[in-house]
Formats: sequence, structure tokens, C-alpha cells
Amino acid sequence: MKITTPRSSPSGRCGSRPTCGIVFATTHPSVSRFAGRRSSAVCPFSGRRNCSPSKAGAAGRSAAASPWKAGFSIDGKTTPSAAATEESTRSFLWNGKCGKRNSASPSNETCSRMTSPRTMVRFFSCRCDDTSEEPEMATAYRTSHRLAAMLRLQWPFWLIFMLIGCQQPRRDFLQPPPDAPTWPPPPAPARIRYLGVLHSVEDLQPREGFFTRLGNLIVGKKKTVPLYGPRALVTTRDGTKLWVADIGGRCLHVFDLAHRTHRRMTSIGSQPLLSPVSVSRGPNDSLYVCDSEAVAVYHLSADGTLLDALRLPDELLRPVDLAYDPTRKILYVVDAAAHDIKVLDPHGRLVRIIGGRGTAPGRFNFPCDITLWDDQLWVADAGNHRVQCLTPDGRPVIAFGHAGDAPGDLALPKGVALDPDGHVYVVDARFENVQIFDQQGTLLLYFGDEGTGAGEFWLPGGIFIDEEARIWICDTYNRRIQVFAYERVRSEETDTTDDRKMH
Repeated sequence: MKITTPRSSPSGRCGSRPTCGIVFATTHPSVSRFAGRRSSAVCPFSGRRNCSPSKAGAAGRSAAASPWKAGFSIDGKTTPSAAATEESTRSFLWNGKCGKRNSASPSNETCSRMTSPRTMVRFFSCRCDDTSEEPEMATAYRTSHRLAAMLRLQWPFWLIFMLIGCQQPRRDFLQPPPDAPTWPPPPAPARIRYLGVLHSVEDLQPREGFFTRLGNLIVGKKKTVPLYGPRALVTTRDGTKLWVADIGGRCLHVFDLAHRTHRRMTSIGSQPLLSPVSVSRGPNDSLYVCDSEAVAVYHLSADGTLLDALRLPDELLRPVDLAYDPTRKILYVVDAAAHDIKVLDPHGRLVRIIGGRGTAPGRFNFPCDITLWDDQLWVADAGNHRVQCLTPDGRPVIAFGHAGDAPGDLALPKGVALDPDGHVYVVDARFENVQIFDQQGTLLLYFGDEGTGAGEFWLPGGIFIDEEARIWICDTYNRRIQVFAYERVRSEETDTTDDRKMH
């Protein structure tokens, strides 16, 4: 960079010194930080800063009257053209504050060149007093430069605000929302209360913090595995884990409710899961899994390790559910294809057969679910549109339900379970609801309807009720698990209200 100045008069004293002009021409980015600042260059004629042509002598007036000659040095020589000289003069007179403001304005090309981010041409006017004002273009450039600097400094804070603003609070799982539906509806006292829904492990986790969301924004969010077609489920006795048999995903889902984690099992041992339709409790917190397509029953430990693959008898055609009897140490396996119940020992050997195809008490037509409660077997007899209660040796106790569309009728019962008070819950896949009976078959209450909202179902399947009276239901075609709570009758209500009149 070379600085060129106009020729001076012979006199160098103040009062007879000429006006000086300094031109900076550079493409270095760092020169932008000088934008809008007053020149601190020393006048080469007077030795003072900011000398003004308004106080110059005759020589100065003659120099100020003539155009300021400034140009770029090429081969050591200053070679300004006439057009460049005229344009420089117009730019200085229009932007500077020397005397009166000239109405002549620079061309668009000059303004563009002077404000270019890569090449900036800056004129500094020298005045003898220290009250010189900055050029208007320099002031505007300085303002825009400071604004850009502020935006560069503030963008992390705006990013934080946006991330925080995008966070949606997520309530804790199994804590009912404020507007949770209840059955029967108010003002009647609630007997069934909606708690929550589970699509994937994301529903178990609390809301994501800032750093988690920032990490997801940078490296991407970890993909979670959803439920595809949950058919059956069970919780461990301590309530810390939930096992789901997913027939649509051909897998088992293990949800750790305490640590809010998830594990997916697509095989047991070396055998891939083909159609896992049932998962049930076994002895010592172990589990039994039925694979109907593979015609297999697996015995798993609490952590999912294979303990035994039962050698099933040839009479077992299609296992769809089972119940373990801890007192007799036997298994009741529902065989949907044979329309009966196979009683097996813990190693899979056949002990006896209960039922067969038919409509008489103790006979079945495509049974699909079984549960053991208070030393009695409760079976969902889907093809006969009813629920049957049997003794452990197969003697019928009671049966209720029949085809129809009225409350208390059963169209396609797919799941059966009992709460701690002995109420019988029947999941009907065709009515897409849950009906609650007493053990004599009297309808007490029903809840649910077709849909995708809270308390609505689409072809629901299995049901399980844990020790805390929480009702877990497989909403199969909605690809989710819905959880409800049974509100037990308070003692003061029991004195005046018959428990059978829940509705």
C-alpha cells in the first residue's frame, strides 16, 4: 500500500500550508476495523493532526480549489487518470465535511467500490481543529459493522433461546394428566382412570435437557424402535420391567420402567422369533414365551436369558397363551388350533387335555387367552363369544357372554384378566372396548371406544393387571400400550354403595 499526496506549496507553515488528502487503497480484510473512525494521520505539511483547508493560506486555497489528486502506485509511479481524479474529487466533496456540502454525488460504481467488503477506499479529510465530523458513509458503515459484530456475538444466545423454547415438557409416565378421562364420567366417583400411553421408550423418558437437544441437533437423534403390533404383555412382580410380545415386529420388547431404558429381542438363543403371541410369568421371576408359528414355548430368566426350550408334545398344534400354576407346578397352554388346553409339566411333557371343540360348558371354539386367579382358570372363548371359568382339573364353573351388540354381549373376546378385587375384565376386539363383570357375569362397567385418542382402541388384544391395580392393555392396531388405574372403593362409600353398581 502506498500513500500519495498532492503537491505542496513552498510554504510549510500553518496558515500557508496546503490542504492534504490521504487515500488508502487495500484489499486486506483487517482494514475494515478502521471503517468509520476519524483519521489519526499526521499532516505531512504542518506536522499536526486533522488540519483543515478552511484555515489554509493562499497556497492552501489554491490547492483546495483544485481537485485532490490521488491514485494507486504502479511501478513506483502515481498514474491517476483524469476520470479517476474527477471521480475522487466528487466523492470527497460529497462525503466529506470540508466547508459547505457539495451537491455533487459520486457515481454508483464509486459507492460500490468504496463500500466493498474486499476493497475499501477511504478518504480522510484533515482539519486544523479537533471538531471535524466523520463522513456520513463512514458513519453508516461503522453502524452496520457494529450491528454485524453484535449479531455474531449474540447468535449462540439466540440458539439457546430457540432450543429452550422448542422444549415441550413431558409428564412422568403413569402420572395421569390433569384432563385424564375417567369412567364413569363425573360427577360419579371414578372407578377407572386413564394413566398414559406407551409407543416407545421415548414415552418413558423425561423431557430432554438443553445439552441433549443440542447434541441431537449436531449429531442427530438416536433412532428408537416403536411398537408394531403388541399382542400380549406382563410386568415383573416388583413392577420395574414390562415385557411385550410384539407379533407385528416379531420380537420381544423389554422396558425397564425404573431406569427408563428399552431392549429389543428378535431371537431367543439361536432361534429367531417368528410369531411371539404370549408372554407370561413363571417361577422365581422367570417368564414363558409362546411362539405360535414356530410351535415353541421358551422359558426365560428375569434378564431374558434362555433357561429352557420346552420339548412340546405332538398333540400341541398352535400355542397362543399359557398360565403357570405355582402350586401344582404345571403349565396350562391354550391350543387355538386344537380348541383345547394342554396341561404340561415344566419340561413340556403332556399331563392331560382340558376341553375340545364345541359349545357345551367346558368346550371351546378358538380359545385365545387364559389367566389363573384364586385357583381358577378364566378362558377367553373367542369363537363362542363368551368367557369361561374352570377349576384346575377342567370342571366348568361358570360361563357368561353371547353374541350380540348390547352391553354385556361379547363379539370377539381376545383378553381376560382380574383385578385385586376379583372383577373380570374382558377385552373385545370387535367392540373395541373393555367390559367389566363380577364373577357371576353381571356387567358392572365398560370403557373405551373405537379411535386413536386416550381411552380409545383399534383391535385391542391382551390385557394384564398388576399388583397395584394398574391395567395394561395392548392396543394392537394403534401400535401402543394404554395404561389405566382401577380406583378401589373407599370404605365410606362401601357402607352405602354396592360395589357391583360401579356404573
